[in-house]
Amino acid sequence: MSAEPISSKASILLTILPAIVVVGAFGGGLYFSLTAKPDLPEPEIVEEEVLEEETEDLPDRTYIDIINPIKATLPQLGGTVLINIGLAIREDVGKKVYDMLKNNPGPLMAPMTDAVQDLVDQMPPDSDWQDLRAELPAVIRDKMNVELTSEDRPNPVYEVLILNFTIGG
Repeated sequence: MSAEPISSKASILLTILPAIVVVGAFGGGLYFSLTAKPDLPEPEIVEEEVLEEETEDLPDRTYIDIINPIKATLPQLGGTVLINIGLAIREDVGKKVYDMLKNNPGPLMAPMTDAVQDLVDQMPPDSDWQDLRAELPAVIRDKMNVELTSEDRPNPVYEVLILNFTIGG
């Protein structure tokens, strides 16, 4: 028996056919995997009880970015801290107090620095910078309220926001 030579068309077809099968199988698998819907479990609907809190009728608030940072050297924590804060204050705080906070907060910076140093003195010896940062807003708010409270506007500072907390050596 003698073998006949394969024609050039059949030779090309036998060379290309395996590549076409592989590319076709890959393309088909890709199409089906991208169009398949995932079997996700139904989300659980949890009904939460809404507790109605008794709220005082507090005046609206406005936010102020204090331009002067609080700077304190804290040897107990091993460095210097530079803190930029923002305040949420009563909207009816008065123009004089608002302008002082917005444009010239210098007279308040010394009491704020003292508050930071007093807080560090009261903290346990194993405290770190994160502990200071966590406790700082409440302490500064209380100190600001002591400094700014008047008879007609008690507790003008609602909230202290730490905008930047930089630690130096």
